[in-house]
Amino acid sequence: MKVFKKLLLITALLATSQAKAVVIQCDPNDTYSTPVTGVAFYPNVACSSSGALSVTSSGGGTSAALTDGSGTITAGGTSQQVFAANTTRQYLFIQNLSTGNLYINFGSAASAVSGSILLLPNSSFVMEENTVTNQTVNIFGATTAQAFTAKQK
Repeated sequence: MKVFKKLLLITALLATSQAKAVVIQCDPNDTYSTPVTGVAFYPNVACSSSGALSVTSSGGGTSAALTDGSGTITAGGTSQQVFAANTTRQYLFIQNLSTGNLYINFGSAASAVSGSILLLPNSSFVMEENTVTNQTVNIFGATTAQAFTAKQK
């Protein structure tokens, strides 16, 4: 249906030392007939004639409290476990709150060498829906006290 092919105009203002803002605008008249910079098609988006945005989830998930694994690197240069293996994990979020690089790995120790995922300062990593690991979640930082946020469901 045409209503499911409405466009979102996304404008992001990003600055390293300023707050981030994202403006999302719905186009109820479907006036974008050719690709426009900053405009993308979203299959589960609908909007009313007044431009009110409606987004529906295709996952059909349920709500639940997140488990918090946030903390700091307890011993610089050593991998530490953030979450134990979890066969029912549905969501994983990790954010680097420190000024140095952090590395994450699943099922084995994290390190600054190949095989671990690099998290630059202030960046984050998310797994959701059908791509969530059930393995242990491990983190590595070169310096003691590097902070991170970690949440799972």
